[in-house]
This record gives sequence, structure tokens and C-alpha cells, in this order.
Amino acid sequence: MAPGKRILELRKAGRLDEAYELARRERRRDPEDEWVKGALAWVLYDQLKLVRADAARGRLDAPRCERILGEVAELALPELGNEVFYRNLLRLMESLAWDVRDALGAEGLRSYLGALEHTTRVVSDVSWHAGAPGAADGLLALPRSAANRLMRAFLAAFRGSERDLSALVAWSGEESFALAEDVRRGAVEDVQDAPDALTSLPRTPFYVEWVSRSRGSVGITAYRRGVAQGYGPPTASMERSVVRDPRLAGLLAAHEVYEAVLSPDGRSILGTPERCEDEGVRSSFVRTFEGIFERVGEFGFVRLEGGTSATGDLLVPRRLVERHRIADLSLVAGTAVAVFREGTDGAEGSWGFAVEKVERVVPPSAQDTARRVRGTVRISRSGAALVEGVLVPRRMAGELGVRAGQEVEVVARRSWDKRRRAWGWVARSAAVVG
Repeated sequence: MAPGKRILELRKAGRLDEAYELARRERRRDPEDEWVKGALAWVLYDQLKLVRADAARGRLDAPRCERILGEVAELALPELGNEVFYRNLLRLMESLAWDVRDALGAEGLRSYLGALEHTTRVVSDVSWHAGAPGAADGLLALPRSAANRLMRAFLAAFRGSERDLSALVAWSGEESFALAEDVRRGAVEDVQDAPDALTSLPRTPFYVEWVSRSRGSVGITAYRRGVAQGYGPPTASMERSVVRDPRLAGLLAAHEVYEAVLSPDGRSILGTPERCEDEGVRSSFVRTFEGIFERVGEFGFVRLEGGTSATGDLLVPRRLVERHRIADLSLVAGTAVAVFREGTDGAEGSWGFAVEKVERVVPPSAQDTARRVRGTVRISRSGAALVEGVLVPRRMAGELGVRAGQEVEVVARRSWDKRRRAWGWVARSAAVVG
């Protein structure tokens, strides 16, 4: 019977020690026998499964794990033709990380990371597919996409420890964190030149939408700046996620803008966040304002001229309207914060602003709300009738039968023009003079 086939039969029978010893002997006899190399790879895979089973029970044999991964690297099996093996191996390594985290916590993951540091290295997905995962340097190459998934267990346990995070970044490399949209300060430094690996990584601004201390979670929106293309300006994207971290839930304040190193998937905040001092970024989420209030039922909006409804229509909730007794057409000043409104019936959600704090309210005077004017009718290109800058609604003008050049007296009220996004005057009554 061929040695490779015999090794696989022993493996299927659960006689891993015998299969391993036979494979090692055959490897010494003929190091280039592909059948034996492939069979040994699966025996090593099964041995790593036993390491995982022990870890789930609270005992991690890190030296054995290191030995197994080192031997897989020595085999230097090409990815082509061994896709199933590598897919299963990478999944097993990720599952092992989560089992270690659940059973042994950060201390166990430090031991696992030590084994990874001695036996593996992270490369780009392109490089991984182009070459043998087990390279000439004796280390097992891991594609970055798989390493990013593997890192989630470590990030969940290490995010409060600068030392552990530095070790993790030193192993994984900066590329997992230095996404193009995060590089706001130019090229990042080499991790070896920094006393703390986290200091060399780009910090991403993020806005805290909400904080739940009872659940130990925080809703954040990362503000990622893209790279300018051609002659166009850089773009910005908003990426919303939930971070489950009781430490941060007690540290961060809702409706505030911070910056920190984010994990590649945006689900973890690494190290200690700091208040973002970039006013351009802050104004995207928190802004001061002064504008005229338009009441709509029990609530209302501060309408800011120009811009769009998303940035210029600031919702004033009922509690603030009642607390400050804000009358229609009052001048209101204060602070507004960004809010995300979920879409309905399958529609996408959208961002807007809501007033969080009212600092000043100036009730409207009589001349601020109504005026009486007398003048000659002018017909605009759109067919609207205007009298000294006051719009006479088409229906009212038709009922009066007004024509260009006629003298008309109107009583007007200040009104918000949605199309022009500007405050103006609209006639409430009109009479032809003479």
C-alpha cells in the first residue's frame, strides 16, 4: 500500500500518533513525495483540532500549537490543489482563537499570539494566492483577509491593553488598519520606529450616536475620508456600527466626536479615545446654530437658509419647544447634533440634525412676523405676482384679477420657501387700489 494512502487510513481510524510517525518517516525518506506531504498536512490539521478541544476545556498547549503550525509551514504546500485544506485550516485557527478567548481570556490569547508570532506571517491576499503559503523563511503565510477575521477574538480581549494591542499590531502589520480612507496625515510611520505600535496607526474620527451603560455597548459612526481622485476633492463616508465594550460605555459621552484607532472591521475601538479637535469633522456631527423657528404642530424646525434639508432643517423636539416656550418665528440659537433616521418600507435611512440644547430664544416682534405693503404688481417669468418683494399666490392673484402694473395693497406674513431654501414674505390678503 502506498505510504500516503496508509497514512490517511490511520488518520481515519483515529490513530493519529501512528499516522504522524509514519508520515515523518516517509518524509525523511522522500521529502518531495506530494502524497505524503498532503497526508501529513491533514494529520497535523487533526492534531490542531485536539489542541482546540483542550483549549475549550481551559487548557491551551501553546508549544504543541506552535510545533503543528511550524510543520505545516515546512510542508510548503501550494494553495492551488490544496484549497480545501487551507480553507479548513484557517477556519480552525480562527475558531481556536475564540475558544481560547472564551475559556482562558486575554492570558490564553497571549500564549496563542506567541505561537503565531513564531510560526506565521501576514501577507496580502494577492501574494498569498501567488506563492506557497509555506515560504522559504519557514513561516506559514496567512492571507490578510483571514488574519483580519482571526484578529477579532484578540481585539475583543485586548482592546483595553496598550501592550497587548501593540504586540498584535506588530504581528499583523499596519496594513490591516491603515485603510486608504483613514490615512489623513500622510504616510504612516514604520511600526518599528514607534515606541507603541498604536501610535503609528492612523486615528479615525468617530461620532457617538448613543451609549447604553446597562448593555455595555456604544453606537458609533466612523468618519472615513477617502483619497482624492483626479482633480476632485476627497470624499467622506459614514460607517455605522455597534461596539460592545463596557469600558467605553462608561467612558464615552453621547453626541460627542472622538478619534481613535479602529479595528479593520470597525467593531472595536483600540486604546483610549481622545476628543477630536478637527473642527471640520466636528461640524459634520455637532454644530452651533442661530436661525428662525417654524412651528409644525407640537414641534418645529429651525430653518437655516441655503444648503439642504438634511443640513439646514434642524428638528426642535416637543420637550424643548415647551420648556423654552418657543413661539412661531422666534429667533433660536443653540447646539444641534447629528441623528440618523431609519428608513421605512425598505427605503434607506438618512442623516439629519436635531437641536440638543437651546441657549437663546428671541420672541418675534410684530414687524418680524407680518407687514403691510403697497406697490405695483410685477409678474415674474414663472407667472407669479410680486408686490415689493411679497409673493401673491397664483390663486389669490387670479381671484383678484390682478395684472402687471396695477397698484395693490397686501398684508403679508413671513414664510419659508422650501424650493429656494430662504425666508420670504407671502400675501395673506390683497386688495386692488383704486
